[in-house]
Amino acid sequence: MKTPLATAMILALVFLFLPEERATAQVNEEAAALRDALSGQRLLVTYRDGGALYGTYYFLDVQFCDTGRYYTNAQSRKTTVMDNEQVNNWTERGTWSIVSLQNQLALRYILLNGRLNFVAARLLPGGRVWLGDGVSVQRRGATSCQ
Repeated sequence: MKTPLATAMILALVFLFLPEERATAQVNEEAAALRDALSGQRLLVTYRDGGALYGTYYFLDVQFCDTGRYYTNAQSRKTTVMDNEQVNNWTERGTWSIVSLQNQLALRYILLNGRLNFVAARLLPGGRVWLGDGVSVQRRGATSCQ
């Protein structure tokens, strides 16, 4: 026969773990929605690092393949103190996924050389993707992944 104390302890344990399960389920749903929003999409990601005068502007044309691979054609532009413009172009390839870090979503991408990176990510109302303050994300259509 159960005592009132045993019943109270069981209920306390259930309620102790229930909010975490709800939070985890919600994060998993949000991760799936963000993964679906990025998968198969080509995005233009732009941001500035540094000050307005001598900061570096970055332009990333990123393709998030359904297979979990990504391809990036990137360019950075910077005005030097001699008033010249320094332009760098490069490409990156690797794998991507959406992960949860302390109940916050992040875009994890691993370059082919093994370097691991994380970027905070969220799916906003209306289907827009947020990758951080000061970062512009524009959809450019479907990927050309094969």
